[in-house]
Amino acid sequence: MRIGFKISGTKSFKKRLKKAEKSGASCISKALFKAANVVKNQAVRDMHSISQGEIYRRGSVNHTASKPGDAPNVDTGTLVNSLFVAKVDQLTYKVGTNIDYGTHLEFGTRNMAARPWLKPAFNKTKEDQKKAYENTYEKCMRKIK
Repeated sequence: MRIGFKISGTKSFKKRLKKAEKSGASCISKALFKAANVVKNQAVRDMHSISQGEIYRRGSVNHTASKPGDAPNVDTGTLVNSLFVAKVDQLTYKVGTNIDYGTHLEFGTRNMAARPWLKPAFNKTKEDQKKAYENTYEKCMRKIK
């Protein structure tokens, strides 16, 4: 005597499972992008809030440097306009700039104290990053169902 059973519908189940997996990964990626933008936007706000440091003249223009330890003040706008969020891979985004002096300002040099703009923005926004991630992920997953 033989005993057995047959499960039907496994093909369609596997198909639905694969779709859900792709959709979930896509939602995670969207949520990470949103959280990374929270950091970038804070860095922009910090640079636009004027810190009263040393005033010096460059050509015909006066510039107020930020105090050491504060985000750099906007002068020409080159650094603040160069900030970006870029996808590194499915689960990694980076916030940064391709402007060399962005690194000099963040960490300082032997001749200049640091005017950090990225790490403070990241630290200030941890809770907002979490909220942005969660809200974006949940909204995205609701659309899939």
